[in-house]
Amino acid sequence: MIRIHPHSARGSADHGWLQSRFSFSFDRYVDRARMGYGPLRVINDDIIAQGGGFGMHPHRDMEIITVVIEGQLEHADDQGHRGIIGRDEVQFMRAGSGIVHSERNAGETPLHLFQIWISPKTKGLSPAYEQRRFDAFEQRGTCVRLVGEGGIAIDQDASIDSLILEPKQRIVLEAPAA
Repeated sequence: MIRIHPHSARGSADHGWLQSRFSFSFDRYVDRARMGYGPLRVINDDIIAQGGGFGMHPHRDMEIITVVIEGQLEHADDQGHRGIIGRDEVQFMRAGSGIVHSERNAGETPLHLFQIWISPKTKGLSPAYEQRRFDAFEQRGTCVRLVGEGGIAIDQDASIDSLILEPKQRIVLEAPAA
């Protein structure tokens, strides 16, 4: 079943340096009807001001996918992973048994990203990190597999695709074979 959550119905937060829209309950936004969807726990649409970001903080047992729409995200963690993630790139971080990391806007303009959290099938896995560029990301009318078979592998039976449509363009989504 497809559920549509219009932009106007999502939760939000304004922290000055961070503007967020939440598809599911997150932080101080709580909607008991929107606690997640199966293993999908978070879809946050964030805009981080120049110089803004999150200092070192912990996570565990979560598959975290970050898709940069505009700008540059700087990542650093206690496992030694460091990177600048730009437009058309996706970052995957497995929090697993525990990871401490920071994220900040590394660019001269606001950073726009989507962050998606998926509960893993297996608890306590070793932390992991991957960063990948998707050259077809901006091709209109082309479905690009970001996560799942053909994309970044995560510990869950889930996939994430990106599709940019022209105004008034329509597509038909087919349910996956059972």
